[in-house]
Amino acid sequence: MALHPRWGLLLALAGSASCASSNRPTTSTGPARWSGNFRTVGTASSAVLNTANTDSQGSSFGNIIVVNADSVPPTSHVDLTMSSPSMSGRELAWAIFSGPCGAPTPPVASLQEFPPVSVSTGNGRVSTDLRFRLTPGAEYHANVYASSRANDVANVLMCANLSLSR
Repeated sequence: MALHPRWGLLLALAGSASCASSNRPTTSTGPARWSGNFRTVGTASSAVLNTANTDSQGSSFGNIIVVNADSVPPTSHVDLTMSSPSMSGRELAWAIFSGPCGAPTPPVASLQEFPPVSVSTGNGRVSTDLRFRLTPGAEYHANVYASSRANDVANVLMCANLSLSR
């Protein structure tokens, strides 16, 4: 009979050890995934936005998801959605850069590789595969421009800091 309480104690310890291990964070082996929510930037050109029939740029918003593909050459799938009633009927440039919003850094791919966002009835979407792969541990941001050209930082309509999630 004296052995029974010992076995009970051993079983209790083993059970608590298995519970403790189940509370540890797990790591995913899936592809790296970044996401971000666009926020309006106050530096967009007033010449583009200041017309009698447009809303203020404060009504622009959206999100972006970037997923690294396990491929050669390195590629990523990008899904960008946005809403900007004041930009209806326009094609807007966008690009992804290293660093946080506002960082003066080069894009992760050639600007010509980023297809324009066609804004129709205030909404736009791009879903595309591009030749780059984002590096876990690095910072990135995406800009949407208030024109079809991505080379003027004074024309940034929205910016999103990208956060890594798996």
